[in-house]
Amino acid sequence: MASISPAMPARATLRRGSTMLPPPIRAKSSWNKFQVSSSRRFGTAMTATDVQEWDMRRRGFLHAVVGLCLGAAQRLSAGAAPAPATDRLLELTEGEERRGQIVVREGESLLIRGSANCVLEHVTSEPYQPVIRVLPGAKLVIEGGGGLTVRHSSPSVASNYAIEVGLGAKLVLRNTTVTSSTGSGVCVQGGSCEIERCKILDCAEHGVAVYDDIETGEGSEVSVRDTVISGVRGYGIQARGQDVRVDVAAAGCTIQGRKGMYNGVINES
Repeated sequence: MASISPAMPARATLRRGSTMLPPPIRAKSSWNKFQVSSSRRFGTAMTATDVQEWDMRRRGFLHAVVGLCLGAAQRLSAGAAPAPATDRLLELTEGEERRGQIVVREGESLLIRGSANCVLEHVTSEPYQPVIRVLPGAKLVIEGGGGLTVRHSSPSVASNYAIEVGLGAKLVLRNTTVTSSTGSGVCVQGGSCEIERCKILDCAEHGVAVYDDIETGEGSEVSVRDTVISGVRGYGIQARGQDVRVDVAAAGCTIQGRKGMYNGVINES
C-alpha cells in the first residue's frame, strides 16, 4: 500500500481523543502491519489506522475521531466532550443506516444492538478497510436482532474482510447478516469468535476465515451455531494454522461454498 502523507498544519499537535490535527506524518505499511514515522515524538505512538481514521473523519466518512470507537459519535456530534474509553453501546433504530468504519481498540468493550432493517456499511475504494475492526485486546458483541446487515466492499489483494478480529480480541456475533462483495465475511486472526443464528451471504471469498496470528503464531477459536453460510465463492469456512480450532454445530447450520464447505480441520458436533 502506498505511503500516506495527509496534508496537515505544521504547528498543530496531536492529543488523543481530541479533534486537533497532527503534524505531518508519513505512514508505511507492509501488508496489514503498520509503522509510522514522524518529525516529532508523541507521548502515545500514532498508528497508520489512526492516520486513516483521521483522514476519513476529515472527509466526513467516519463516525468517530482518533482514539474513540463509534459509540462516542453521537456525543461528539452534539458538541459534548468525548468520554474515556470504557464500555460503550451503539443502538441502531429501525431502518437506520450508518456508513463508515468502526474500530474497537485495546481495552474497549462495545455492544452494538440492531433492530429491523438497519445497516452498517463501509463501501470504499481504499484497500484493507473492513466495516468493523476489533483490535488486539478489545471485545465486541453484536446483537443484530435479526434485522442488522453488515455490508462491505474494499478492494484488496489480501486482508479483505467485512469483520476483522485481531490477536487476543473477542467477537460475539448473533442474529446478524454479513456480506462482502470483495472479500470474506468474518476473519479471526489469533482471537476468538462466537457466531450464532447469523447469515453470511454472497461473499467474494470465504464465509468465515480462521487463521493463527501471523507474528506470534497464537491460534484462534471459533464456534458456529444455527448459522447459514451461502453464496460464497471460496470455502464456507476456511481454517488454517497449527493452533486453530473451529467447532460447528452441524445439525443447526447450512454451510455452502463454491470451493466446498470446509478447508482445514473443522470439528463437527
